[in-house]
Amino acid sequence: MITGFIALLVWSVAVVVIAITIWRRRAQLVSTRGMGVRADLMRLNEVPRVRVKELTMTGPDAAHLALVSAPLEGGDGGEPEEVHDESSIGLEFSIEMNESEPGWALLREWIERQCVLGCVIPPDSRLIRLRCLEDLQPLTVRRLGPRT
Repeated sequence: MITGFIALLVWSVAVVVIAITIWRRRAQLVSTRGMGVRADLMRLNEVPRVRVKELTMTGPDAAHLALVSAPLEGGDGGEPEEVHDESSIGLEFSIEMNESEPGWALLREWIERQCVLGCVIPPDSRLIRLRCLEDLQPLTVRRLGPRT
């Protein structure tokens, strides 16, 4: 009698442990689109394309980042159209950055090269994710928000 009860108890505990393990790892069992390099590459065709128009320091750890929309391709042969069209849609952000950070140099390089970037701004987040379409170099910056 006691042996059967112990066996039933061990079996029940094993079932619960297996169920909890499967429940915790269920995200690994179902493929979901993440935020890694492969997901970015797949998503680059779906995201808005921009160029960095301006980057200026506004404080000790604050900068102003201006982005303008970039055309997908030019009319003949795939050459990009005019770099800064006045009718282009622009986005402006205050971001956390200083001149000593590697992101500053990368943004400056993107301005000089006029790289077309894929831009992802997750909802309910202060992050701005940029990825150069030429060399696939990524950069994530944090927007400044109201201090609470």
